[in-house]
Amino acid sequence: MQLVKNKCAELNIQVVDKGISDQNNIEATFLSLPSDVEAIYIPTDNMLANAKDNVHIKNKAGKKLPIVCGEIGMNDGCGVATYGIDYYKLGQQTAQMAFDILVNGADISKMPVELQKEYLFSVNQAIADEINFTIPQAVMDEASK
Repeated sequence: MQLVKNKCAELNIQVVDKGISDQNNIEATFLSLPSDVEAIYIPTDNMLANAKDNVHIKNKAGKKLPIVCGEIGMNDGCGVATYGIDYYKLGQQTAQMAFDILVNGADISKMPVELQKEYLFSVNQAIADEINFTIPQAVMDEASK
């Protein structure tokens, strides 16, 4: 989240930091957002990933803000676009590391920590349509690459 805050500061975008400790707080959190909030970023979060449909329902019924998520699966349920983690691809990469250890005898103590090699760009036109949000053409152009 600090990376997002730093980038927003560079771009002179004010960040309103809110947390949700329980799925029952989703609606209250939406209602507590200042009226000038223009978008929501949800980092990778298991509780909110499990509640992505509820997040979309509350957003669609209320403020209708574009949501950007930290990972593809969550974006499929409530976001309009993301360039983020794909847990399926990350699992494939992890399986390759396990294969190297179990089959090839790689020394785990000497293996470097890996980050996901391929991030995916995902646009969710259906969610955008449901909240009456027009995805900018530059974003659509990037998604088609």
